Amino acid sequence: MHYVINYEVCALLFLGIVCADFLSKKRLPTKSNRFFELFILLGLFDITLDIVSAYTVENVSTVPIALNYILNTAFYLLQIALPAVLLLYVYALAGNFVIEYRKQILIHMIPAFAMLVLNLTNNFTGLIFMVTRNEYIHGPMFVCIYLATLYYLLEVGLHLFRFRKSLRKIEVRTIYTFIIFIFIAVAIQFCFPAYLLTGVGIAVAIAMMYLTLQNPDELLDLMTGSFNRNSFIVSLKERMLYDETCSVIVVAIDEMKTVNNLLGVDMGDAIIRKVFRVIAESSEDEMIFRLSGDKFALLPSTKISCRRIAKDVRESICREHIVNGAEVQISACVCYGTVSNVYDYEYILKLLEYAIPVAKANGKGSILEIDDMMLKRYHRELDIQKALHEAIENDGFDIYLQPIYSVKTGKFTQAEALVRFPHQKLGMIYPNEFIPYAEKTGNIVKIGEIVLNKVCRFIRDNNLMETTAIEHIEINLSAIEALQHSFPIKVKKILENYGIPAGYIVFEMTETAASNANNIVENSLRSLNAHGVSFALDDYGTGYANIDTVIRLPFSVIKLDKSMVRAYFKNRKSALIFRDTVRMVNDLDILTVAEGVETENQFKEMSELGVDYIQGYYFARPMPTDEFLKFIANNNA
Repeated sequence: MHYVINYEVCALLFLGIVCADFLSKKRLPTKSNRFFELFILLGLFDITLDIVSAYTVENVSTVPIALNYILNTAFYLLQIALPAVLLLYVYALAGNFVIEYRKQILIHMIPAFAMLVLNLTNNFTGLIFMVTRNEYIHGPMFVCIYLATLYYLLEVGLHLFRFRKSLRKIEVRTIYTFIIFIFIAVAIQFCFPAYLLTGVGIAVAIAMMYLTLQNPDELLDLMTGSFNRNSFIVSLKERMLYDETCSVIVVAIDEMKTVNNLLGVDMGDAIIRKVFRVIAESSEDEMIFRLSGDKFALLPSTKISCRRIAKDVRESICREHIVNGAEVQISACVCYGTVSNVYDYEYILKLLEYAIPVAKANGKGSILEIDDMMLKRYHRELDIQKALHEAIENDGFDIYLQPIYSVKTGKFTQAEALVRFPHQKLGMIYPNEFIPYAEKTGNIVKIGEIVLNKVCRFIRDNNLMETTAIEHIEINLSAIEALQHSFPIKVKKILENYGIPAGYIVFEMTETAASNANNIVENSLRSLNAHGVSFALDDYGTGYANIDTVIRLPFSVIKLDKSMVRAYFKNRKSALIFRDTVRMVNDLDILTVAEGVETENQFKEMSELGVDYIQGYYFARPMPTDEFLKFIANNNA
């Protein structure tokens, strides 16, 4: 028979280029990558042997019989090995190449082992093929090669469906397309044996897999040449699948934003590349991943090497370096640790996001071990995050009220509404624990609405305006809430729904938030102020607000922080500043509240200084609404 090998030769050249390109690039040492490397090499040898064996079969009378047996046996073994390795690749891609699946994998390899035995004994049995001095003949069980190939292609298709939840859609689509290509090529060659086309199907399918699933460029950071965040996730998943422990190091360069602003983005990029090279030189050939602009990560193999590498990396980075011909002092915070029995890569990512700010809070160039104590705090934060979502959905917040004393009337005429978050398992969760997370995720907007609704309902249901001397209820306002364009509309609507006069509500904004207020926040405050809602500047003396902030925003009350109150009693200078502040604010026709008053001496001093209102534990701590009503009834009688 005369074989048409033109298509196969083209396929060999094409696949050779693809193989050379793939093997020349930096790759992750994952199981799926290793199986793909094996697959692409087997495909290359398969096509080569297909071409060579076609020639030897055509010239059977001139080629030694032993050589024909060797070449054809090797070729048919590769015909079975290719789809079998593809099945193993699917297992690895889905993250299921683990002990639990070992028995299944061995069972699936039985047809391949059977064909191996048939091929290796074929020289004695002639069941697959026979070679004589004058001809090449297919044996009675030659069709088993096609049946075995079909079996593995079907198994791959079934396992793609079985593992579909563990695979990306593009992975499933690409491998299904691969199966179709191979099936068509095998079917044509089965019907027309003279046309060698299986190599064409293999080459096209492998190239498609390379470009869509196994392209190394997609896993590299182009600026530094390190692996990127996607690579880190892939490596992290594999580490957690096959190891009980996972060691990780994260390096966060200090003050990169300042560097970019002062020295320019080009110098900033040069510093990032320099840090990468320094990490590479001091990390014992570990893989380095760039997680984001100024953060790198490593996955050391052991806990001992993790600690050593972390310290070496920090010492190597935190010193002067020559960057673009200039001496630059570089520093970075390093977090490292080893966690056990973790099977969710997102847990590690969130843990690193939690650890980095903690390390940076300790100062530039800090090194922080993620130990059991930190893990305990982190787990509590995760529990709080989960509980917070449930509380938002199920109205799990309570309102506590702290009465505010009026110096002029000698009665409690105001109160500050404070949100409390009781939880059945976690106990009372205070605002300093859940508010930062709520602000980071935007859930503070929903919490703000819940609090306003609860306060308005409390005012209405207890007829607070008619039965008590309470003139205002103060509610804390986050800058994130005020940034919402719909904020003024929502507030007006809620007040109207409950029939609460706008002047009965005072929103408190912290000094830090007020000093960073942009035009959107200012417009929201002015819109509500025009409607009758008042605003108080909270924690005055702790942030960066100046007199311009006080004048620019419509504040009618300034609450002097407890730190200023305490400082008043410590030294003469602090007392002078406090007196002048009270006098200045009064001259601006703005009311003052002294916060954090805890003793009778403090109460008397604040009263004599001309402060309008006094708030603090001297009178009462924040209390549930029913206790608040009793307190007001007893103390305002």
